[in-house]
Amino acid sequence: YRDAKGTPNADPAILKILSERFATRVTVERLFAYVFAVLAGADYTERFNEELETPGPRVPITSDPTVFGRMVAHGEKLIWLQTFGERFGSGDLPSAGIEWTAEPSRLPEGRADIKYDPATETLRIADGVVTGVPKAVWNFEVSGMDVIRKWLGYRMSKPAGRAASSDSPLDRIRPSTWAPEWSTELIEIIAAIKETLAILPDGIALLEEIIAGPLI
Repeated sequence: YRDAKGTPNADPAILKILSERFATRVTVERLFAYVFAVLAGADYTERFNEELETPGPRVPITSDPTVFGRMVAHGEKLIWLQTFGERFGSGDLPSAGIEWTAEPSRLPEGRADIKYDPATETLRIADGVVTGVPKAVWNFEVSGMDVIRKWLGYRMSKPAGRAASSDSPLDRIRPSTWAPEWSTELIEIIAAIKETLAILPDGIALLEEIIAGPLI
C-alpha cells in the first residue's frame, strides 16, 4: 500500500484491465500475491538469469484466469508462511517433526557453540537440541544470507560478522540469557523455510505453464 489508508501501490488501470479480462475483481492483494509467487516462489532468477543482467524484474502475467488464480493461491501460501501466519491465512505453521529434545539453558558463546549434523538433521545450540531440521533448511539463504545462522548470530554471547569488529557501542549490547520465546520463534522459522522449499516445485511448474501459455 502507498499509505496508511490502504491506497493500492499499483496503477488502478492495471487492476481494472485484469478484472475485465478475468471477469472477476482483481484486488491489489491478489496482484501482489501473484507477483510475489512469480518472483519469489519459482525459479525466476535462475530461469531468467541472462535477461536479468538488464536490471529490473519483468513479470509475465497469464491471460488464463484459472492459472492466474492458482499462482495467486501459491503466493498467498508463501506470504502466509513468511509472515508466520500474520497475512493471507490463519492457524499454526506446519511444524510437525520439528521439536526441541532439550531447550537451551544458556546462550551459545559463539559460532563454535552451534553445531549442525545433516545425518541426523539435528541442530545443537549451546546445551539445547532441536531435531527435524533438514539440510536444505539449514543451508537456506536469501541473497547470500544464511537465514538460520544469521538469526542465531544475534543470539550469542559474542558478536559475529561486522558486529565483531565494530566500534559502535550499540554492537556491544548483547543478550545475557536465552529467552524462552526464541525457542518458539526458531521452530516457526524452521517450519516456514521447510514448507517454503516443499512447495517450490509447484511454483516452478506454474511459471513454466504461464510462460508456455498466452500472456497479457
